[in-house]
Amino acid sequence: MCPNKIGTSRCPQEELSGRLLPSHSLGAVIHAVKEMVRVHKSLILAACFLTVTAYYHQPTFLEPVYDKYGHEITEDSVLEITALMSTSLGLGFGWNYSQEFYGPLLPPIIPPYLRAYGRNEPRYGQSKGEISNSDTAIASSSTYTNSDGQNTYDRQGGAPSENHPVDKSSDTSQKQYAPFHHRRFKRQANLARRNTADFFNMMHRVDFSSPSGMFLDQLERPPARRELDLNSPASLSSFPSSRIAFPSPSEIRPGSLSNPCPRRQTITCNPSSPYRTVDGLCNNLNNPTWGAALQPLIRMHRENRYHDGLDIPRIASVTDRSKLLPSPRLVSRLVHEPDRDGQEVPELTNMIQQWGQFLDHDITGTPAHKGPDGKDLRCCDNVYLSDERQVHNDVFNKGECNPIYIPPLDRHFHTTCMSFARSQPYPRRQDCDPRAVKEPREQMNMLTAFIDASQMYGSSLKANNLIRFRRHGRMRVTEFNMLPEDFNSTCVKETSYDYCFQSGEMRVNEHPALASMHTVFHRFHNLLATQMARANPRWSDERIFQEVRKIVGAIMQHVTFHEWLPVILGDDVMRSNSLVVSGALDRLRTNWYYDKNVNPTIINAFATAAFRFGHTLIPSTFSVGQQKIRLHRMFNRPRFILEGNGRHIPEFCAGLMEDSVQHFDRYISTDLTDRLFEDRDNVSMDLAALNIQRGRDHGLPSYNEYREVCGLKKIESFEELYLEDADRAEVLRRVYASMDDVDLFTGGISERPLAGAMVGPTFACILSRQFRNLKFGDRFWYESTDRNVGFSDDQLREIKSLSIAKIFCLAAPLDHIIVNPFYKEGSFLPRPVRLVSGEIISQNQYVSCNSLASININYWAFR
Repeated sequence: MCPNKIGTSRCPQEELSGRLLPSHSLGAVIHAVKEMVRVHKSLILAACFLTVTAYYHQPTFLEPVYDKYGHEITEDSVLEITALMSTSLGLGFGWNYSQEFYGPLLPPIIPPYLRAYGRNEPRYGQSKGEISNSDTAIASSSTYTNSDGQNTYDRQGGAPSENHPVDKSSDTSQKQYAPFHHRRFKRQANLARRNTADFFNMMHRVDFSSPSGMFLDQLERPPARRELDLNSPASLSSFPSSRIAFPSPSEIRPGSLSNPCPRRQTITCNPSSPYRTVDGLCNNLNNPTWGAALQPLIRMHRENRYHDGLDIPRIASVTDRSKLLPSPRLVSRLVHEPDRDGQEVPELTNMIQQWGQFLDHDITGTPAHKGPDGKDLRCCDNVYLSDERQVHNDVFNKGECNPIYIPPLDRHFHTTCMSFARSQPYPRRQDCDPRAVKEPREQMNMLTAFIDASQMYGSSLKANNLIRFRRHGRMRVTEFNMLPEDFNSTCVKETSYDYCFQSGEMRVNEHPALASMHTVFHRFHNLLATQMARANPRWSDERIFQEVRKIVGAIMQHVTFHEWLPVILGDDVMRSNSLVVSGALDRLRTNWYYDKNVNPTIINAFATAAFRFGHTLIPSTFSVGQQKIRLHRMFNRPRFILEGNGRHIPEFCAGLMEDSVQHFDRYISTDLTDRLFEDRDNVSMDLAALNIQRGRDHGLPSYNEYREVCGLKKIESFEELYLEDADRAEVLRRVYASMDDVDLFTGGISERPLAGAMVGPTFACILSRQFRNLKFGDRFWYESTDRNVGFSDDQLREIKSLSIAKIFCLAAPLDHIIVNPFYKEGSFLPRPVRLVSGEIISQNQYVSCNSLASININYWAFR
């Protein structure tokens, strides 16, 4: 019989998603609380606060957590504790909790002094012979959640998740998954969560800012659990793929970003895992770090061009080392500022650039240095640069600020300094051992290099935990099936109802169109997860989640290589680099093979210059319903999606398919060069200047050097360029002293596009090399014939039959849609589409969503 101490009408097992402690442990917990209520006065206040906090808590992850002796600590035990304390104080908190209405509670947030052990368990410093059945101990709790959202027990190794029962009901509504259905509860929850850290800092002087958590030296791992048997589906379904590992002493990986001398750690791999690890490790079994998150970018050009060969950014002209390169802001104004409205590509839609940004946030993310408080470095506070050489003072003194000098009489900016923090370097040997041979500075990629939908699922276990619902393989959503809330983001909240979105990649709030893409694929994952759970009622949450994640990643790969990349590179470059993949109307599998000697790690020039070509494609206005909204008005403002309970999401998606994309040229919208991320104080940045400065910060060689690396002819002088393109030669001569000074980004987007492509020859070279590496260096490539990591023929056919248009139909949602969202209506389709009726569409047109093929999950049913 279930105790009913929290005021519910049903058993805790039925009402909540958690699981009860063993009865002897729960009794010990309650007894411990009684003793602490009697003795510890400050703990009473803390418990009251926990009562309110737990009541309004949003779910982030529902992994089981354990005390020192392996007893599972659940939501029910915490409610018992807090209810008991409130009763002892005579507060009478009501616990009429409805999971169907509010969603499941979090695993408990228990302060480190509130760990209770079961009967016959010793206190610290006490032997087993000294304890009685009623003895309890107070110690550090492994369930404490840091201010950065990471579960400290999870950081210490974690525990396998248990199978969750699958809901077999046909109700597909989002009601039971929405943590908040009334704004009142959201506002109260926000207040409770914002004040939690301050409360405990005041009461117990706890350091919540520590990235490694508090009292980690007191944490102890739970008892050893069973070994993973990958030949057993039941065993596999209980383990997150990121923890599947075996020792490999030959490989070493550094630790955290903030530690310049990380603890050397062996990488462990399991060659039989059918799923990717969340951080990308062990894709290549011989070189486990290739393509993984938190790894250094690699160089396409063997040498860097740092000023000192090691660290100081590229700042001087090749013709005269005493002469500085032109200010990035000056280059932006004279080379990249349009003197007219941008020219549109009549046959292509704005979805081209939007998919590019969505994809970019899947494979590249270079972190910038932060201040001691973890916030962005403010490199221009109380700074007036009277001379351009002053901007380099900090880097010459080993600082991490390298601000951009703004020349006097700038048309838009009324200051001389634009803040710029250097990219965070990958730890080097000399950082830990001054006697070591000095290595040049290399930047790191925060994300996995692979096209694996990590912008949704995260590139770390922490990020993955924050977006998972832990039931039926689903991801968290809020009211109206929107992305969950991120309480640590710094988006612009213009009303009391605004909140920042949370996804697997932190840049989700940059623009509402990008957030719309995240929302669509987030919903699409949950739709597939619901169908997968019905097709496989015995599967655990973990197995459903990983299988759907695998499908979504495959769809990302297919859309990128089959529909999007041919538009960017053209058919000739696609064929010559073996980048072509077959469609639903072609043969099922192309001649793909896995090459373990191909390194898929992101190339520095790709992330820092070439893949930023999309910045020139972005228009100044976006269509949202019947209105046109200026780009700069929407930066970091979720209001444009949250208004109308999310009704603007289908409007943003439809607008991306109706608006034309801009031509690939050297011009970038002034909404990006003058008003990037403009805040309420009218403080903004220049995207083109940032791109140029970032390339110099990374020590990238010049545009001319990359032409030579790509087998193109070096342009010896402006006069030689004048014969090919007089306009480009004239504008570059105005700012650079030599063609060998021209920055890669500026030179690359100033080239004329190749025939049938959107980019010029230099960027086509860099892009094709990177995408070839991502295709042939990915052991989990979706066309793999290895049935352990790939798909069956029927499953692969379903994936290739599903178009991006159908995804928007299902998840935006839309009733009618253009057959190929990358092309305007009436355009000729280079890759025809077959409708459900069998009709072949070769000219783009609007059709009913019902006429587009969907994915049949029955091919994934294993009964």
